[in-house]
Amino acid sequence: MNDRWETRFTFGDSGLPRRPLASVTVPVPAQHVHGVALTERIHRALNPEPPVDLFELGYRTPLATDFSKPAAVETAETEATAPVITPPERDLNGEVGELLESVFGYLNQFVVFEQPDNFDEGYRDPLSTSKPPQPEKSREAVEFETRKSTLLSELRTWSGSLIQFLTDHRSWRTAELRQQHAEAWAVARTQDAVVAGIVAEGQQAAAEMRRLKVEQAKARLLAEAHVEAEPDLNDLPSQQALDQWRVTDERLKAAWKAADEAVSAELSRQRSLRLRYEREVIKRRALRQVEHDLRVKLGGEDVKDLGTGLVGAPEV
Repeated sequence: MNDRWETRFTFGDSGLPRRPLASVTVPVPAQHVHGVALTERIHRALNPEPPVDLFELGYRTPLATDFSKPAAVETAETEATAPVITPPERDLNGEVGELLESVFGYLNQFVVFEQPDNFDEGYRDPLSTSKPPQPEKSREAVEFETRKSTLLSELRTWSGSLIQFLTDHRSWRTAELRQQHAEAWAVARTQDAVVAGIVAEGQQAAAEMRRLKVEQAKARLLAEAHVEAEPDLNDLPSQQALDQWRVTDERLKAAWKAADEAVSAELSRQRSLRLRYEREVIKRRALRQVEHDLRVKLGGEDVKDLGTGLVGAPEV
């Protein structure tokens, strides 16, 4: 069978043989040096051909994987940053207006009104339809109207100050929550890496356990087979044969014991690894919950207390 069609298997590949990068070359037509004139050879030696352009190389051999000038690859991985969560828009003017609407209405209910005394005019001309003259307001009435107008003006000014206060506080709280969320996100990602590392370590430990059990079974079989092959005195073995069997028996039993101890040690290490995994998973769950709560606060959603189950108003 031709070796060219021999089936080859590679780990983690498609199964097809891969040519080394150095073997990929640009196809150049064969040149018969002996058929080239002397002047041409001198000219080629003094004026070598320029290096092949990458585009030209790709145009000639589209399936080539080796380029003489490999593209620059950024080896330094960009530092991961937490996603920036923007809270939803909030109508603080409408909220403050709705809050103070009842106060404005309550103040406007207090109308200062004095009943005029027109008894004399009605007595003189009882059938008159003209508007009776309005007397001047008393000093107390004018003072109350002035105070009410002042209170309404101060309330409008106070509502503007309240809106500005809420706006500034929301901006400050948003920046604070973003910083806390970025820190919690980074800690949670680090904890994810810790758990992933333990999982990878557990996979390696499982492979190591399989290897140790194979060695343990092999050592046990060799030791048991050697015990069954103990020389029989009825066969008149020599003392040298008996001594050699005892030495080999001790060596095989020692190897069996070492294999058993290695398996026991690996079991103990896996138990401690399992306990560490459970502890780190609980820690990861707690850290992710912290990140989730901060993300919910930044998102403007209602915050739910896990202890009481009560839902509170959004913070921002």
